[in-house]
Amino acid sequence: VDCTISLWKNSTFIYKLLSIDHISGGRTIKKGLLKDDEIWSKSHLSYSLEVLMNRSLLSRKKTFVSVRTDMHNTRKKEKTNFIRGNIEEVLMMSNIFRVIPIYEFFWQLFKMAHLNKRYQGILETETQTS
Repeated sequence: VDCTISLWKNSTFIYKLLSIDHISGGRTIKKGLLKDDEIWSKSHLSYSLEVLMNRSLLSRKKTFVSVRTDMHNTRKKEKTNFIRGNIEEVLMMSNIFRVIPIYEFFWQLFKMAHLNKRYQGILETETQTS
């Protein structure tokens, strides 16, 4: 596996349903895969790294799995307050949509959910046979 992506205990319902949080910053990735200039092309924009990393991984047909964890990711509304936190969530999404179009955001989500399911199955099979 080239990359693992955390699926936090408090991830949103859709991410839990699809078993992947494709914009999670909680990742482990092989260092060599970060040498793609496209990943860093918009590093001045907040929250661009994850979706550009997804684009790079998908275009190079790299493998990844989602790893469920019992840990909580502190959400913006927990760091500040409900109103400010939700405003910051909207700003985060608007920054993501400045980096990639909305259709690519959803394409990444569903493509990665599909591939995650396949890679999880392969790992389970390999674990059972070893």
